[in-house]
Amino acid sequence: MLYRYIFCKAYYFCIWAFKEREFPWAWAAMTTSMIIVGTVITLLELLEVLMLPERINIYGEYHKYFSLGMAILSLFYVKHNNRYLKILKGCKKLSERRRKFLRFVCVAYLLILVVGFFWFGGIIRDFNIKHK
Repeated sequence: MLYRYIFCKAYYFCIWAFKEREFPWAWAAMTTSMIIVGTVITLLELLEVLMLPERINIYGEYHKYFSLGMAILSLFYVKHNNRYLKILKGCKKLSERRRKFLRFVCVAYLLILVVGFFWFGGIIRDFNIKHK
């Protein structure tokens, strides 16, 4: 439900900010896939730091292929049978209390994701400097 809410917010942000009417579903799909990829990469970096610190640089090279694949899959998923319209209808049916809760969870989730992403990036940089 959280990713659907993020999709809806990104969709309406694209319409509001860029006055785009033809492809806001693509913007929202790419934004959602970027957030999913960021979550997976952050969790993988956490596992690398905790379990395999000596192999840190080996697994990081495959993230670009994963992100490209996720972007393509999300575009197909959202456009197939106009699924984005079903997602938007589902968001409109949410109660006000549920929207406020999802808004809070969404902001907290994105803040934790950004902080974790850059924090683990700093840990990996420090590890690389120490082991050169």
